[in-house]
Amino acid sequence: EEYEDLILNELAEGKGPDIFQVSNNQLPRFFGKIAPLESATYTPAVLEENFVSIVALDFVKTNPETGKQAIYGIPLYVDTPIIYYNKKMYESKVPERGRPGATWVQVMQDAQHFRVEADGKLTQGAIAMGRGDNITGAVDVLLNLMLQEDVSFYDNSMRKLTFAGGAGERALKLFTGFANPKLKNYSWDESLTSEDSELNEIEAFLSGKVAMMIGYSDVQARLEVDRKNLSAQGFDVISLSDIGFAPFPQKSTDEDEKVVLAKYFADTVSRNSKNQLIAWDFVSFLADHAQALEYAKEAERPSARRSVIAEQKSDPLLSVFVGQLGFAESIPMAHEHKYYELLRDAIQQTVKGGDTTNALTEASQAMQRFVPSEGLFPAVKQK
Repeated sequence: EEYEDLILNELAEGKGPDIFQVSNNQLPRFFGKIAPLESATYTPAVLEENFVSIVALDFVKTNPETGKQAIYGIPLYVDTPIIYYNKKMYESKVPERGRPGATWVQVMQDAQHFRVEADGKLTQGAIAMGRGDNITGAVDVLLNLMLQEDVSFYDNSMRKLTFAGGAGERALKLFTGFANPKLKNYSWDESLTSEDSELNEIEAFLSGKVAMMIGYSDVQARLEVDRKNLSAQGFDVISLSDIGFAPFPQKSTDEDEKVVLAKYFADTVSRNSKNQLIAWDFVSFLADHAQALEYAKEAERPSARRSVIAEQKSDPLLSVFVGQLGFAESIPMAHEHKYYELLRDAIQQTVKGGDTTNALTEASQAMQRFVPSEGLFPAVKQK
């Protein structure tokens, strides 16, 4: 958030870098600050041919100045959330499968096997889900559930938020149900992480208090370091070899209904740059096969480039991520951080017994203030 505010402030002052990174969900907020790539050789068709389809959907837009399709960013990776799970706990409690279920129905059924309470408090649960105050990725999970419920986030003009309806409520109820002691899938409460912990679900997962957590590819790089730190603080921690990886659960097993949220950054060029052509040359060079392959190996992230994905399919972790890229979708946002704050508040309002309809309606009304009157993306200028 600090990075994006800094970039926006510098660009507004006519300064800033030639090249910067923009989130796929935040493109509307930066749209007017970008000098799009309009090239006779590096066309939107070339981008779509060489990168997974979500990239063109997110970063090929109509340039309002020319009325032509143009490229607004080129990424090195595309991330989606997956399940990190405790293999030993699953072998013990669900030996017939030994891994998380593919659907939310199965996950909720599994939850009954992992639930442990003592003195009226939850001491072990199935999955880090249900609350907004001590789960770092809470809103990401909720947005995934909304996509799976086929929520329409905006009207056709992309001027008005429309997610506060029945489908949105179903997603919110499913998410917060995991923090409801009255339900069989009760898995999470305020006591499963330390009060002052910044690790939240990672702490609970590594200390064996939950069998599953949801995270992006960057979580894997953190686990070893966080595990050592927790051990040094006196926590009993699980072995890294006991951590398995599974796809993000779906509403059904129907292949045509699978969907997962995409979240990633792309390199783009500032409208203030005096070297726009050279800058775009460098961005396209960075994303070429040789450099994209080197980046993928060093960063251990699922590649956005089709030619690199083939090499990642043999990796136990990355294969799970790249297996989801074909049905990844994005949610464009006028102000991602404000959206997240308000949706986190809606989660907590529901957890505390509030009405889901009111919670989402209030969030929607507050988020609407950030949506420009002309819509998320400006219309083509009339000449």
